[in-house]
Amino acid sequence: MALSFALLGTVRATHAGQPLDVGRPQQQAVLSALLLAPGRPVTDRQLIEAVWGEDEEGWPRDPTAALRTHVSRIRRLLADPAAGRDSVLASITGGYRLELAPERIDAHRFESALVEVAARQADDPAEAWRLLGTALDLWTGPALAGVPGAGAERSRARLAERRLSALELRLELGMRLGRHADLLGEAEELAEQYPLRERLHYLRMRVLCGCGRQAEAVAAFQQARQILDEELGLAPGAALTELYQRIRRAERQPAARPRPSQLPSATADFTGRGEELALLLGKLGDVGRCAAPVLVIGGPVGAGKSALGIQAAQLVRGDFPDGQLYADLGASRGGPVAAADVLPAFLRALGADPHGPAELLAARYQEVLADRRVLVLLDDAADAAHAGPLLPRGAGCAALVTCRWDAAGDREGSAAAQRSEVVRLALGPLDLAQGCALVAAIIGAPRADAEPEAVRRLVAACDGLPSAIRSAAARLAARPRWAVAELAGRLTRPDRA
Repeated sequence: MALSFALLGTVRATHAGQPLDVGRPQQQAVLSALLLAPGRPVTDRQLIEAVWGEDEEGWPRDPTAALRTHVSRIRRLLADPAAGRDSVLASITGGYRLELAPERIDAHRFESALVEVAARQADDPAEAWRLLGTALDLWTGPALAGVPGAGAERSRARLAERRLSALELRLELGMRLGRHADLLGEAEELAEQYPLRERLHYLRMRVLCGCGRQAEAVAAFQQARQILDEELGLAPGAALTELYQRIRRAERQPAARPRPSQLPSATADFTGRGEELALLLGKLGDVGRCAAPVLVIGGPVGAGKSALGIQAAQLVRGDFPDGQLYADLGASRGGPVAAADVLPAFLRALGADPHGPAELLAARYQEVLADRRVLVLLDDAADAAHAGPLLPRGAGCAALVTCRWDAAGDREGSAAAQRSEVVRLALGPLDLAQGCALVAAIIGAPRADAEPEAVRRLVAACDGLPSAIRSAAARLAARPRWAVAELAGRLTRPDRA
């Protein structure tokens, strides 16, 4: 069956790519209530209240008969014997159940994507950003547009709040990836569209600061304060006020050198990699004894290179008091960011002039770092040569570079390849014990301990790759009724996935 449904906009249904007639608004209200609870019983009373409200005064003379008329039409919509399609709407005692996979409904795909984004945002912000963008692209307008009834109104409000929270998270992830300039238009538009939402004013101010536009960030605070006072009679909250005070303090101390703090957050359930982490920390502890070390972490897709690099960087950030710089160079996504395009943002973060030809900016970057202790984390590079202009040379600095396994060696003859202080760390899969520990950290030890063999099969099916293990465990965490063995079986038998 190729039935699919859209609720994130006007209600739509298709079969094998062909549109189906979803009927009049009240029929859409009944259909929407069923689609929002696939596989679960929905009583007659719940459907009647969803369409006509809880007050029986507003009900038709025979609401059950009216409901059955709508259900009968929905059955005809979902069934087409001539096309070999049976209805998926089952009658049960006192109600109905829609026997349809949630993946056929865009609202449920949106919710599932948010669960995976939450699991990935700590150790793979770039992939979380991509997944979040794909999820938000499902929206074509206000959810359940034009659908009447109290049930649709409640669902519309809930889904709108989930979308707005996802938009806020996309701004946060974008800032972690250093994309402040790309985010500015969206941040300002959202703050204008939802003027009573303090979080959006806060994010707008942060984006402005990341673009070096502190004066505009102060003006944005003043505007937010006026709106909140006039509309709600409230003063700005603690987070908004504290950010404003930090900006003003920075304005009063123009001589102070900026100390960028751009590192992404380390994953809370980082597991294993003890030997590799010790090696990185040992090399970073030698900073100051020779030219700036360059530590290249190579490995296959999903090996957790970014997570390890971020973990190491966070543990030593105190050894680099003049700041930490971060850039996602995007090599694995087919469109690598040129180092020359990152230099202006790095110079701006360091308080230096970001304008001029690439050769001048590269020289200025090294001059600014010459007497500072700065850690540079370059994620998803093609190789160390790709990151070359961004690698510091000053003895007080260091660089961590992550790249694909087959690109962990530099191009022969490149400047980076000639540096004797380049250290390469080959990152392979987690061993079985580490992989099982990662699953337990995500789904909880009691659940993992109840099915130890299934957990081992799950780790083996994921080839020990942390990204795949984390994704599979996130699916289990989002579905507490699933047995670990069920998902392990699906992963080991692709025909059942």
